[in-house]
Amino acid sequence: MKQKQFHSGQGDNIQGDKNIENITDDKIVNNNFNLSVKGWMTILFCLTLLGAAIVLKNHDNSLKTIDNKQYDILSSNQFLDNKLEERKLTYDEHYELGANYVDNLKDYDKAIYHFTKAIELDPESANAYFGRGTAYNCKGQNQNALRDLTKSIDLGMIDAYGNLAWVYFDQRDYISAYNNFLISIEYHPDDALSYCGASISLYLLNYVKEAKKMYVQAIDLDNRYNGNFGSLQSDFIFTDRQLQAIKSLYSELKQNAY
Repeated sequence: MKQKQFHSGQGDNIQGDKNIENITDDKIVNNNFNLSVKGWMTILFCLTLLGAAIVLKNHDNSLKTIDNKQYDILSSNQFLDNKLEERKLTYDEHYELGANYVDNLKDYDKAIYHFTKAIELDPESANAYFGRGTAYNCKGQNQNALRDLTKSIDLGMIDAYGNLAWVYFDQRDYISAYNNFLISIEYHPDDALSYCGASISLYLLNYVKEAKKMYVQAIDLDNRYNGNFGSLQSDFIFTDRQLQAIKSLYSELKQNAY
């Protein structure tokens, strides 16, 4: 009997051990589960931080891109110029660049530079001297303009007489201006602007009657000179505003002479 009781007690201990094992296993499972959840939460947290860092970095780069955008635009022309200077440009390339800087970009210094390079490649180019003289005139450097425009005429550029006349006009040499306007009219009888320039020159020399006749011819050729620009009354007075309007029209035309 004692042995049975002994064996029976041993059996109870075995069952108790199994219960302990089961409890221990449950705790291990629960602990593992808790660790897994914490691990995933940690991973998700890290990924969130990483994503935020990437977004902030991209935002910072975007701001830098915006800040540098204007600089990039401003430096692009300089970059192009540097690339062009890395090789030897032809006469035609220098001439076209010079004309573009005068006509479209209004950068007269660069226009003068490229026309000068064109002249170095072809010292007998009437067109290049004419272009550089026009650029000098746009900058108000009248002595240089007179030199180059006169040279272009010597090389056969008859279209330069009109521009040369306006340079003399700017210098208040109205006699020389009038004489060159007449030569321009001789070569280009339909040049209303030269008639207009000649008329103003005569007017400022106090030849009012002759100035009026010349101005009528300008209006006949181009009605833009009628009404707003001049008066055909008996006194035939040019106001400062009218003179400036004519000069502005001339400036627009000469910059598009290519």
